[in-house]
Amino acid sequence: MPTPHHPDVVIIGGGILGCAIARYLSRLPGLNITVVERHGLGEQTTSYAAALLTRIRPHQALTALAMETFRAIEEMGQASDEPLPLRSVGSLQVSAQPNGQRQLEETALRAAEAGVTAEQIAVQDAMQLAPWLDLTPDTAALWLPDDGYIDPYSLCMAAG
Repeated sequence: MPTPHHPDVVIIGGGILGCAIARYLSRLPGLNITVVERHGLGEQTTSYAAALLTRIRPHQALTALAMETFRAIEEMGQASDEPLPLRSVGSLQVSAQPNGQRQLEETALRAAEAGVTAEQIAVQDAMQLAPWLDLTPDTAALWLPDDGYIDPYSLCMAAG
């Protein structure tokens, strides 16, 4: 007869968030953690994610969380036999709105405060990076070369 299982923590959902929470909680000694997932880990919403990883967010707390995500990805890659497939291809933020230049300047300032490379670039340079965009001369552009993407399923498996 099987013995009953009495977890201290039950996490509903085995996507990237559920697996990441379980990973962090597993560092606490003596804590019995159970992840409940109807399907396989990372097979639902996580597997459909765009997989874009950016470091700078509108609020300082969210930026800190994003930076921790990059640190955790590096840590998980070092703990496994092969590094996680993080592709640092950069991200381009553009805005043709009247206040777009100011918003991108604020993003660049937050990046500098966080120690992240961000460069305001001319619209011609933005068009070279993304020639399929139809940009007007008054478009503001910000290049963040260290942003990238990762296979969300691989990330979920590493976290789980």
